[in-house]
Amino acid sequence: MSEGKRIKYLREEILDISQEEFAAKIYRVKSTISLIENEKNPLSPSLRQSICQTFNVREEWLKDGDGEMFNNKTYENFLDRKSLFEIIPNSGQENSPNEFVEIPRFSDKISAGGGLIPINDVEIKVAFRKDWIRRKGDPEKMSLISVSGDSMYPTLMAGDLVLINHSQNHLDPQGGLYAISLGDQILIKRLQTLYPSGKVRITSDNEKYDSFDLARDEVKINGRVIWFGREL
Repeated sequence: MSEGKRIKYLREEILDISQEEFAAKIYRVKSTISLIENEKNPLSPSLRQSICQTFNVREEWLKDGDGEMFNNKTYENFLDRKSLFEIIPNSGQENSPNEFVEIPRFSDKISAGGGLIPINDVEIKVAFRKDWIRRKGDPEKMSLISVSGDSMYPTLMAGDLVLINHSQNHLDPQGGLYAISLGDQILIKRLQTLYPSGKVRITSDNEKYDSFDLARDEVKINGRVIWFGREL
């Protein structure tokens, strides 16, 4: 993947914003981003630095595709959470407006620490805007669950609500944040494929916790974390 393609991946798949919005955040024009993404213009050092600083991206990843995409935590500031979702009671009735789709929230918690066994009881439903969530995948293959533990701090905190896309049950070449099963425990961890061994590095964002490596067939991926919400 070229540097231009990595910028496009960051903009479309992670930030979910237009070229115009992306350009405005780094004080450029849309045509500049378009030319770089289409590999017609190279990325200048000054523009690379601006992208990394604005979106919290690691320069090593943007330049060469090495390691994690983000520094410490993912960039979430572009999600307009007030207009994105609303919480509705689990009354058993389809009572959200036509522009919303309901995603179940389970009453058990997924661990960012020692791991918990899921209960799988639907506690409430959260209604997300269809136009946003369908760009992320099939809402029928998504679920919401609360986080416990502190191993993913500061990216995730205990009590955060995470949206998991279960159709993304493969490890992206760029790595990412995933819900995984180890034995009978379900955890949220940052995953990265190691080359040339093909092993998976399992990392906690909290520096108090050590990373460890496992063979790919020892890690069951339940889905990718594509959104989180936090109650203040």
